[in-house]
Amino acid sequence: MKNKKETEKIWVEVDDESGYWIEKKLDPRISESYNIPAKCPLCTFPMREIYDAISYTNHECCSKCYVQFVEGRKDRWSAGWRPGKEELSKFIEKRKFF
Repeated sequence: MKNKKETEKIWVEVDDESGYWIEKKLDPRISESYNIPAKCPLCTFPMREIYDAISYTNHECCSKCYVQFVEGRKDRWSAGWRPGKEELSKFIEKRKFF
């Protein structure tokens, strides 16, 4: 028989107010919905870091897109706002050099 802790799935995310990491136990019935794509749906750059996975889970974009487009606009982002093609193109061009 497996230990209960071994079977629990845990997800880590950053609390918006405090900025601290928080461990959350996931319901096994919904844990499979956290499939992280290989590339960010906005900028198409590879999702390589844990921060990208966290950003995707919470906002459906990589951590760089989160900082550029979501942070400071969370209400608008939740309501469906996304950057325009021109703004996104400029961001992608800038990001290619870093």
